[in-house]
Amino acid sequence: MFLAFLVIWIYALNSGNKLVSPVPERVYNYLAQMLLAFTLLYIYTYYAQYLTIWYGNIPDETDRVFGMMFGDYAFIWWAVLALKFVIPFASLCFPATRHHVSAIIAVASCIITGTILERFVWIAGVNGTGSYPIVAAIVVCGVVALAGFLLVRGFMQSRSLIKG
Repeated sequence: MFLAFLVIWIYALNSGNKLVSPVPERVYNYLAQMLLAFTLLYIYTYYAQYLTIWYGNIPDETDRVFGMMFGDYAFIWWAVLALKFVIPFASLCFPATRHHVSAIIAVASCIITGTILERFVWIAGVNGTGSYPIVAAIVVCGVVALAGFLLVRGFMQSRSLIKG
């Protein structure tokens, strides 16, 4: 998610002419290649964890996973898989997409959205059911994003990387 956020952050600063020296377009291709690599790493660790839980057949763990897959938050759980693996992989495996800045931004947005939804499912859908309000999850994510934004902006201003 950090890399996806970095891609959007650089794009926003570049398009707003806020950087002291603009980032060349070729850098987006490098970042897209890294997004693809981390997408593959994510699905590898995800699948390895799933196999460990499946073959271990520990009732507490398998009940939790099946609850998330088929419970009240099943749509969100499957959407996370699509947003964090299917869409990034299907898009970024082609060189044409990796050289198109708008496509890279769209994929980065999918990864960020998938990560936020994944955190929500982890908290709200511990047993596949629950009434944890999504508004609370959005507020918590907003507070964390604002804190990160202020810290990064302060760092970039102190190092004279951005104007103003």
